[in-house]
Amino acid sequence: MESGGADDPVLRAFLHTVAARRLPHHWVHTYLKATTEELHFTGHATEADFQRYVDNLALPALMLIEDLQYEGGGDEVFRSRCRSFAEGLQRLDFLTDLTDDLAEGRLYLPQEDLDRSGVTRADLEQGQDTPGVRELVALTCRRTRTSMTDSRALLDSTVPGFRPLQRALLELAEHQLARVESTGTSVTRRAVGYGIRVPVAVLLRERRQLKGDAALEG
Repeated sequence: MESGGADDPVLRAFLHTVAARRLPHHWVHTYLKATTEELHFTGHATEADFQRYVDNLALPALMLIEDLQYEGGGDEVFRSRCRSFAEGLQRLDFLTDLTDDLAEGRLYLPQEDLDRSGVTRADLEQGQDTPGVRELVALTCRRTRTSMTDSRALLDSTVPGFRPLQRALLELAEHQLARVESTGTSVTRRAVGYGIRVPVAVLLRERRQLKGDAALEG
């Protein structure tokens, strides 16, 4: 990024995009630093630790996509709405990938949430269905739902050409959250995906919308 050139063709394409859209470099630097630290991740002790994780990793990763909408990057209102989305997506990821993360020796849910609910790591690893595990999953779902609800305002900050993608991303995240909510403590025993029917329906709908908008412009 400092030289503006690279041997790898994908990196050259990225650098061209950064230059053409005058995208901020700090998102890349912040994200790369956080991914290096992720190699030594041992868990979040508190909610404040999780919030720093969002600021340093989840939000920069999202902004590499979202900031493409605006030459020079979006404003503070846009970024705050993106942050709500990044937080919601990250909490959702913690739930949907809980079993896989535990199998790899990682637990991303804040320890203070486990303590508050009277849950141990072993309870999660063993797929226990206890009142404490139910409370922990419900708490995380509520927080995720709040972030997702706040994220709907992101559509108001989205440029027209980006809205089909933005709507699809928001709707698919809410759909997956609904699946987690209905699954409950089963998230400790199996990963939760999107399914097939709803994602296909969402993508086909947005494709039809794009064609309709193109026809109107024509």
